Amino acid sequence: MVFMVANQQDNKSAETTTAFEADPDHASAVNQAIQAIRELVQANPEFGDQLRLAASTDDVRKLLQAKGIDITDEDLWRHRGSLLGDGTLTWRG
Repeated sequence: MVFMVANQQDNKSAETTTAFEADPDHASAVNQAIQAIRELVQANPEFGDQLRLAASTDDVRKLLQAKGIDITDEDLWRHRGSLLGDGTLTWRG
């Protein structure tokens, strides 16, 4: 797939870029981890409070790892507003 740079004609001299394609296995693993986090928080609201009180993304990752959920700091950061379902940031980070 090729994308044209904005405001350029379709000609041989136009610069092109290759579209980024996410690794479907990674995306699936992240979605499964996010779903597991939501289910954990729903089943255990006190754990949700622990997440909110965490000082950093790394602290949240460690709390989740202790519950058997492996996810990277980067993926946690990207989804921190959607973990609890109400759109508010889960932790300050």
